[in-house]
Amino acid sequence: MVFISILFSCEKDEEHNSQAKDDTINAVEEAILDETMVLDNLIIENGTKKSGAPVPDSNSLEFDVSKSSTTAFMKNGFKINLPSMDSFSGLYLQIKQKEGGIADGFWDISFEGLETEDEDLIDVNFSDAIKPGKFCYVICVYDSEGNISQPQEVCIEIENWAGNSNLVGSWKEYSDEEIVIGESNVKSLFTDKTCFTNNGWCSETNESIYNDDCRTGLSNELLLKADGTFTYEARFQDEVLNETSTNSTCEKVVYKGESILEGSGNWAYDEDKDRLFIVVFKEFSEHVNPKENYNNILKNGALGFEASIQEDYTGFRTEQNETDYEYHVYFVKN
Repeated sequence: MVFISILFSCEKDEEHNSQAKDDTINAVEEAILDETMVLDNLIIENGTKKSGAPVPDSNSLEFDVSKSSTTAFMKNGFKINLPSMDSFSGLYLQIKQKEGGIADGFWDISFEGLETEDEDLIDVNFSDAIKPGKFCYVICVYDSEGNISQPQEVCIEIENWAGNSNLVGSWKEYSDEEIVIGESNVKSLFTDKTCFTNNGWCSETNESIYNDDCRTGLSNELLLKADGTFTYEARFQDEVLNETSTNSTCEKVVYKGESILEGSGNWAYDEDKDRLFIVVFKEFSEHVNPKENYNNILKNGALGFEASIQEDYTGFRTEQNETDYEYHVYFVKN
């Protein structure tokens, strides 16, 4: 009985210490950030920081930023979601405190020649000077004819790394699910063999040479560490067409071997939304087809995924939800 009592006491102490650590990490996010400091430390492609304030609005343009994220991350920053960038020439961005003053100055972001991963998303990255905390931004859009919209305000919370000790540990991808709303629902296990038709070309006969390129999942691990960092490794067995050799010999030549995908970066827990976020800063892949190999360092990071968490912390699923399409990956704890 004495041993059991000691063991129970140790477990309660460990649980209390973990919760106290989580509370400390999350409390940092409540800091109100200085608006001028934030304004001066933004990194925006096609953006120019200017003094003063934007010209008064004419209320002649309409836009909606309600789908813009209210969650941001160190270095990676946040995204501004516009319904259609094609309708505007650019936007003005100001920084303010929720109940306080607005910074002297603004960013003028031109859409001309702007390259983004998603045509309706504006990336706003942070320098190292911006730490976890809260601020708001005010934006208005303008067009080539000088028309300007009424300003709209969005308030942001920058997450600290880590924040939920229950998520620390080793996880593995178990399955995924692809849903086309009203049409189909396809589920598959990580270890399932998936194939698609690929084709090479024989220049001598002017004919295609077809192959079923296939991949089978072997193993994978997502390791969430207590310091807010993560590593990921997945291994696959591949059988894919060697297009170069096939084209030159006019005979089907197939690569067979193991491929590796690796990633690392930071993870954050949003206690208000009960969501896990993965921010990737390094990627590496080694494929049986050497042309597909890459080693990539993402200076400002990229959001890998956002996930909803099971109440008992035994699993989570990634959330990619569009109007007519959903895609989820399910992870379980090792």
